[in-house]
Amino acid sequence: MIVGDPFSIALQNLGPELNSLSGGTFDIEVVGYDDMRLLALRNAQDQVSAYDIVSFDVVWIGEFATEGVLLPLNIQVTFHLTVRQDP
Repeated sequence: MIVGDPFSIALQNLGPELNSLSGGTFDIEVVGYDDMRLLALRNAQDQVSAYDIVSFDVVWIGEFATEGVLLPLNIQVTFHLTVRQDP
């Protein structure tokens, strides 16, 4: 999920290439600035996130940290590196 701005347009344009390079599917949900904050806060209350990645304004980091919205990526990266190691 990303705020609608020139960066989001560039990501959407790169979608097919990202899909091809990764072998997966990138679905980019573009939302308004105010909606982004509310959707991220609501999504954090769910057992399973609707999003793999949420781009957010740094001014919300204090609130997101307090509300438990943020997940440390080092745990995810370590897990995936361990699981995906080829012999």
